Amino acid sequence: MDDLQPLHPNLQKLAAAYRQLHHRWASGELDATETRQRIAALVARDDQGVQWRLDPNTGEWERQLHDGSWQQTSPPTYGLPTLSAADVSTSGTDEDVADEHVALYAVDEHALLPPGDVVGATRRAQLDQHQPVRRQPGQTRRRWMEGLAFAATIAAALWVLL
Repeated sequence: MDDLQPLHPNLQKLAAAYRQLHHRWASGELDATETRQRIAALVARDDQGVQWRLDPNTGEWERQLHDGSWQQTSPPTYGLPTLSAADVSTSGTDEDVADEHVALYAVDEHALLPPGDVVGATRRAQLDQHQPVRRQPGQTRRRWMEGLAFAATIAAALWVLL
């Protein structure tokens, strides 16, 4: 892995995490097996959605093919950064590999309803409170006639103006 080579921003994060893990292995903090496992779990996507990783054994860039296998190749050198969960997390942890952590929030238990009280996304009690609007039999005909009279007035006014 060439540290001076320009990289896609998502791959720069992956390369930084790789360097941190490699440094922890070199200092004796991690053993070789655990380091390889953590490096193998580091994956990033480019702008086309292609997954990239650094080979745990050689440190060379690989892209994932459609069949799930990995092919050694040169990584993209430009692109737009994608926010990860760690970028927007408020966990406040100072762990070495930030992309492995996500803040968890407590569930609002007051918003949860037992299955028997739910019809779709509306409570049954709310549905029972509302009654359908019932109109008087002559009221619909009267409204229809008022609308027709209004339309006739507008048509007459337009005829006079034109």
